[in-house]
Amino acid sequence: MRPGWNEKKERRERGPSFSFDEVSDPEGTLLDDPLREPGDVKEGVPGDSAVHGEVEEPAVAGEDRGNRVTEARESEEMETVDPEQGSQAAGVAEEAGKKSPEEVCEEIEEYEADSALEDKDSTKWHYDRGKELAACGRVHEAVEAYRQVLNLDPLHVKARNNLALVYDSLGLFDKACEELKTALELDTRNVEVRANLGALLGEHCRFEEAEREFKRALDLAPDDPRIRFNLGLVYFRKGLYSRAIPEFERTLALQEDHGEAIYYLAQSYNLTGQYQLSLEHFEALVEFDPGNHRAFWYLGMLCDRLKDYDRARENYQISYRLKQEDRGRGEQD
Repeated sequence: MRPGWNEKKERRERGPSFSFDEVSDPEGTLLDDPLREPGDVKEGVPGDSAVHGEVEEPAVAGEDRGNRVTEARESEEMETVDPEQGSQAAGVAEEAGKKSPEEVCEEIEEYEADSALEDKDSTKWHYDRGKELAACGRVHEAVEAYRQVLNLDPLHVKARNNLALVYDSLGLFDKACEELKTALELDTRNVEVRANLGALLGEHCRFEEAEREFKRALDLAPDDPRIRFNLGLVYFRKGLYSRAIPEFERTLALQEDHGEAIYYLAQSYNLTGQYQLSLEHFEALVEFDPGNHRAFWYLGMLCDRLKDYDRARENYQISYRLKQEDRGRGEQD
């Protein structure tokens, strides 16, 4: 496992899971005799996750909406998300993720200036412009650009996928679902669109429908770790921890550096009373992410449970120190 897990960076590079920020943090329910970190407030759980392919361009600017559907790639395949979700973050595109928002906006201004020489009536022009506008955070204009594509070509599946993403960023859940379902009617075997639909449904707690879509996606792509992980998250959020465990284990067999899967597998073992296995996976998580104060806190709690009090104290101290360092960096920023 690689050291120094950077959750935000991993989200940008791989794409987030549908509900990572939406899953309530089980802190305080880890043990029968719950302990709470002094002065701690409930935050999102650690990690990041979506569903398929290399993340290309951000459908929505900002890192507060990363767990939702992702934008289509230039190739014949499309990018999936899981939902970063209202307050989640959008996956960042391959090029856009390396540039500041100001640089992206400067590029779109240059793009619009140069586009005068191009055919503005072409689907490609409107599609490319929609991606640029979405990457720059100009989501209402992006909606119009994708609508222009669909006016010219109603069968443009990638434009429908991206339009769903933008609708989702605007909180228009029904419209987003409608576009994804229409895209699936046009291409029933499109794994990315189906996974995106599952992610969107899961994000809105429609778990039965989300489970169905993820299973259908896995029928087409059984070795996709992000889809497998999202199915595990559905079970986890339904409280079916025993069913979640094999999905997270399979995810890690396919992608051993999947930080979220390590976290949720550790929690699933804990919540089914398998404390030694839970402890071993939290140990793997702190090795993977040595700066994660919450992972050390859970590890301390499990050491308490297993009566290894000296080690518990050590992990609590590390957790406290790391948390203070995080707060110090936040104040400097």
